[in-house]
Amino acid sequence: MNTIATRCDACGALLEIPADARFATCNSCGSQLEIIRTDSTVSTKTNQSQSGGPQGAELEKLRLQTELLALDAEWSKEREKLLVRNAYGAPYVPTTSRAIPEGIWKAVVGAILIAFISGKLPPDRIEAYMKKTGTWVEHSREYSQTEVFAILLGCGLILWGMIGGYLGYEKAVAFENARSRYLQARQKCEERLRKL
Repeated sequence: MNTIATRCDACGALLEIPADARFATCNSCGSQLEIIRTDSTVSTKTNQSQSGGPQGAELEKLRLQTELLALDAEWSKEREKLLVRNAYGAPYVPTTSRAIPEGIWKAVVGAILIAFISGKLPPDRIEAYMKKTGTWVEHSREYSQTEVFAILLGCGLILWGMIGGYLGYEKAVAFENARSRYLQARQKCEERLRKL
């Protein structure tokens, strides 16, 4: 794109503008400028209608509408990053009401598995043995490799449930915070647009 150099009529700052531009905004002072061209020169003139005239209000309205579109596009990208995917790859919005129960049921399944394997010796026999000997240490039962694997699997399920629940909760909070920031920014922009 071809650009030309000129100076701001209001503050004197150097401006680089597109060669075919009719209007520009000064990056230094924010003045709305009209581009004046002659055969040999390019200059700027402060747009007098910006201070409340219809053209100034229309420019502000366009700026706010552009800001709204940019906010929506930014949120769409951020939302896509924050979505969680299920086992089949389908995206869904993470929520705390889903993350916590998922973590709990995994931990409960692990605890049940451990209790089932560890409880193979009937409780009444354990209690009778403890009363007779006065100690639990003397009665040690050997677990088979399958039972050890099942107990380790149960511990893994508990750990998976706790970590998964925590991470799911964190993702849900991050999503909700980002959504809240987006909605607040959009609401402020819409309020300013309504006032015009």
